[in-house]
Amino acid sequence: LPRAKRIKKLPATLDKNTFIKIFNEERNMKHKCWLLLAYCSGLREEEIAKVRIKDINPNEHKLKVLGKRKKERITILPDITIKCMRIYYIQQYYPKYHKKVNKSGYLFEGIKGAEHINKCTIGNYFREIKEKYKLDDRICFHSLRHSFATNFIKAGGDPFVLKTMMGHASISTTDIYIHLGRDFNNLKGVNYDGI
Repeated sequence: LPRAKRIKKLPATLDKNTFIKIFNEERNMKHKCWLLLAYCSGLREEEIAKVRIKDINPNEHKLKVLGKRKKERITILPDITIKCMRIYYIQQYYPKYHKKVNKSGYLFEGIKGAEHINKCTIGNYFREIKEKYKLDDRICFHSLRHSFATNFIKAGGDPFVLKTMMGHASISTTDIYIHLGRDFNNLKGVNYDGI
């Protein structure tokens, strides 16, 4: 029998106003960092959990990420993300871990002997956010990554640069964001005043 074709749904994204509301009302600096790393840099949960301090380059606004299949890539770090990561490091990380002899080097340290936090911790946190703000059922933490890619294309970003930052093996994976990022609302050459 021929295989039934699966419906390929468009990824769910979170609009900027909702993200800003969630971010501004969040009081935990660690959680703010998680939100920004996904929404402004396009990181997955497991990639956020494994961010190393040595891989943060604030001078060049870059972050080295260890992605799927242990592939390294470089993504962007906006000023707001750098600022929040600095505050988190100074207020929460440094006072707690600077006296340890064998530090793991991960920004988000694990508990009970783990080198870094578990990615499920990030997912569980976002489920609480989803319930609190009554977000659409399709929205999950990964939707922040989709939002990053869509916003990048909307701002006129190069799809091939996005492919590299997202860690996609093929440009066909990145194509979906080109479709989502197109602005069909404002048709050039149409005289809206005359309607």
